[in-house]
Amino acid sequence: MLEKIIVGVSCISAILGSTGCSNNNFLERYDVKANVRAGTFDTQGKTSESTTHKVMMGVGLSIAEKKEEFKKQISFEYNTQAEPPDEDLQSIHDTKEISAEISHPIQFFKHTFYPSIGAGFKNLRRNSSETSWGDLNFAEANLGIGTNIDGIYLKAGSSIPFYTNTDIGDNPKGKLGFKVSAEIPISERFSVKPFYETTSFEDNTNGFKFELYGVGLVYKLKP
Repeated sequence: MLEKIIVGVSCISAILGSTGCSNNNFLERYDVKANVRAGTFDTQGKTSESTTHKVMMGVGLSIAEKKEEFKKQISFEYNTQAEPPDEDLQSIHDTKEISAEISHPIQFFKHTFYPSIGAGFKNLRRNSSETSWGDLNFAEANLGIGTNIDGIYLKAGSSIPFYTNTDIGDNPKGKLGFKVSAEIPISERFSVKPFYETTSFEDNTNGFKFELYGVGLVYKLKP
């Protein structure tokens, strides 16, 4: 039942062409992976009093073409604070993201690398908007490179927000961010994925740095 639901969602994804949406036909053309994750939201302000650490839980879905040349992928993610809100009103409560990328293999010293370029849209929501913004929306450009070493897929990249907007009308300036991850197979369908990413913003009053890190369990659908 879970696979049917995920395949149904996958069939309406914008990057996908259409030659039918039966389970086998779709999964023969696309890699579909669902994941759950646990980790930490870290929010660092300009003072130590504005630094917070919160346990988070998340879910995600990625759909990628199986071809290697000019391979397109689209991903959805949702993460939420997994502990009751407290006096840390400026901490991030949840995040939502949709992103797309395209990659192409290159050979370098007999090894294959997969450089990628893409873009994403994110929403960060705080526990409270009493002293500042409650919602921050931003679009970012992403560059990355991945490689497969002994079955482990390693990826590193950078991101830069090029559009920002908050619910109080501010437009904090996005700064260069970084992302790293490793996908480690543990069976034919399951893999473990540690990850880390950071994004920073600067405004006239209280710029901040947001970090998200932890480990995920990835499930790959099979035809």
